[in-house]
Amino acid sequence: MTTPIFFSKPPLISHQSSQFLTISTPNLPSFLISRPSINFQRKNATSDSTTIIDTPSVSLYSEDDDKAAVEAKIGSRVRVKVPLKVYHVPKVPEFELTGMIGVLKQYVGVWKGKRISANFPYKIEFVTEIEGRKGPVKFFAHLREDEFDGGSTSQYVRKAEPAIDIPLEHFPQPSGYNAPEQVHITQGDHVGRGVIISWVTPLERHPNVVTYWEDGKQDEKHKIHSITTFYRYYNYSSGYIHHATIKKVNEEYTPFKPYMHRYHVPYRASQSTSPLWYSIKRASAYIIVLSSYSAYGKYTPQYKWLKQELSKVNRAETPWLNYSRSLSVV
Repeated sequence: MTTPIFFSKPPLISHQSSQFLTISTPNLPSFLISRPSINFQRKNATSDSTTIIDTPSVSLYSEDDDKAAVEAKIGSRVRVKVPLKVYHVPKVPEFELTGMIGVLKQYVGVWKGKRISANFPYKIEFVTEIEGRKGPVKFFAHLREDEFDGGSTSQYVRKAEPAIDIPLEHFPQPSGYNAPEQVHITQGDHVGRGVIISWVTPLERHPNVVTYWEDGKQDEKHKIHSITTFYRYYNYSSGYIHHATIKKVNEEYTPFKPYMHRYHVPYRASQSTSPLWYSIKRASAYIIVLSSYSAYGKYTPQYKWLKQELSKVNRAETPWLNYSRSLSVV
């Protein structure tokens, strides 16, 4: 079940073969998503202008579900993972929704603090170009949780004010008895021939050994024991804190590659003289990349290139301009 909103006003149409009549509201045609496993039942409303679609009652959530876990999904990007089609798009017989990415806008499984029976509680917004339509089309689809991927974040929802630490129970512990936690690996000396490995064991001093070997030489394994410590602060006792330092590892012979030669960018295609500033097109967006570490005063190479590049933008296709840095263009 979907509710469409178009950027441009489409004409109202009605397909006689469908099970969902068009609601007689100006400029708001109705959609229907096909699901082979759901049997739709048709009920006439009291008004002749509306038809109501009723589906079997399915409870998606038990009483133990945490409402915060659902609220944490709102605003995230999701992808449809099951075969779904949208009908009643003006001038389009059917539209494939499978694989499309949308934004999770609302959860309608809870009403006035009470759980309700909702087959498709997640309201997802889609914006896309459709053949036969001018400009992007925006519509909403109501889906079940098992019909899309993504949107799953931590159950913890941080309040706006005041800011508090995330509760300890929201940090999952590794499985196993006395398993190492909070593992950190960093450089162990100035020239890069040492490695420091740190970790915490919550219950016992062991394991306190690091086993390592050179790449491709697993038969020549080495072991090093850690230095272990712990501390107490009032009624708090820390776990066992381990630090192990591996010395005299092989040197790194690969020379440093400067950033401007590290990644390939298509700067020559946009007539740029440096890979630090260039432009690309993505759909109707015209993306211009500038360099904060290069001069962009008037008459500099970057300034001259930018001035020529702005004139190439098709303003009928890209009528707006966004930039995310402080740059004055005269």
